[in-house]
Amino acid sequence: MISLAIISVGALGYVKTQVGTLKKISTTMTRTLATLLLQDMTARMQANAAEFWAGASSGYLSPSPANQATCYSSTGAFCTSNRMALNDLWEWKGLISSSFPSAMAAVGLVCLDAGTATLPVVSPTCGTLSVTYPLVFSVTIYWKSTPGAATYDQVQVGRVEAPLLR
Repeated sequence: MISLAIISVGALGYVKTQVGTLKKISTTMTRTLATLLLQDMTARMQANAAEFWAGASSGYLSPSPANQATCYSSTGAFCTSNRMALNDLWEWKGLISSSFPSAMAAVGLVCLDAGTATLPVVSPTCGTLSVTYPLVFSVTIYWKSTPGAATYDQVQVGRVEAPLLR
């Protein structure tokens, strides 16, 4: 009987260790996903240097990006750098929505600021608009580690410096 109690306590300890490991793996996978999505947006912005240099009027700062069909046209339709930025932002936000579980309520922001994030936050927004040269944008993804939580308690921030014009 005593040996059964000892084995039971050992088994519970083992299970607790396994659950803790799974939680850490889940957190690591989420952070890796956020990092990959930040790199995706950074590459899009650096590839569209003309729009990056538009600064405060850049399409990357749009609160309501939209699909720009002309950017996919094979008929030679014209896609401006602003339209490409709006399309890039729309696609990126779609990737965030489809990559993170909906319970995490992930939000992606592109801001023209220092790129600092304070947690916890109820509603993620960009900080004070700061147009300095060289231009630096921040790309940020917020998410909730506890489904249904009132505040965002996780964040990943990247800085994008101005690319050279070609």
